[in-house]
Amino acid sequence: MIPLISSPGILGFLVVGCSRPETEFRGTEEGVLESLGREVGGAIERVQLGHDLEEALKQVNLYLDIMVHDINNDTTAALGYGDLLRERLDGEAADHLNRVLSRIRHSAETISDVSTIRKIRSSAAVLQQIPLDPVIRQEIGQFPDIDIRYAGTGLSVCADELVSVIFTNLLSNSVKYGCPGVRIEIAVTESSGWAGITVRDNGPGIPESLRPHLFERFSHGQAKKSGMGLGLYLTRMLVERYGGTIRVDDPPGTEERPGFSVTFRLKVPSFGEEACGAARERGR
Repeated sequence: MIPLISSPGILGFLVVGCSRPETEFRGTEEGVLESLGREVGGAIERVQLGHDLEEALKQVNLYLDIMVHDINNDTTAALGYGDLLRERLDGEAADHLNRVLSRIRHSAETISDVSTIRKIRSSAAVLQQIPLDPVIRQEIGQFPDIDIRYAGTGLSVCADELVSVIFTNLLSNSVKYGCPGVRIEIAVTESSGWAGITVRDNGPGIPESLRPHLFERFSHGQAKKSGMGLGLYLTRMLVERYGGTIRVDDPPGTEERPGFSVTFRLKVPSFGEEACGAARERGR
């Protein structure tokens, strides 16, 4: 009887028999069988841990889905009641209510960002040709009170259904950190199989000290503004998911203010191109 040994202890026994009762195992053979028992025990433990982890992930995702659903419902109701209440208030009371509603909207944005990050991490990108113009115009429509200048484009880019989040976050960043009456400009160019999109505004710009960490998790656009800093981190995740790049665009020798420059591939890469790209990433 060979014990099947794992880190918690003995999981069971492997019984080895022989049709000739006079046969005995030599010392070296016993050592080999004991090693086999440890290997089999370790393999069984890994399978059990894998099943336990899979079940735990299912439970966590269930709880998260329930929380996100209920929080979104409560947030929608709170904003609705807040808008009704705002019609009856003025002065200092209205200012306090606006601050409350702003924090509720921020919480809703954070929940949305976390949900998107879950989607990115739980599934591989299925890239396709996405027409860029309707995506950008739909996101512009989310900011009806903001002066956003955009000439349009006929380009399609390599992306998936989450691409709109990129423009939501870039426009939200300009609105949040720009000056009162901010004006936003979106420009699209094409070069050598790539689309370049620049989003800039007439706000105070991006301080040099913040730029190296701008796309990291929990980074802030400006120190005086509160927030978890997930927006630009999520934007970078999505851009890299599509094989593109994002950076702070600060054209030298011009009077243009710094903005964000994003690149997209115009065509979905072939299998061979994807494999080469993955190999290059592993080599970095």
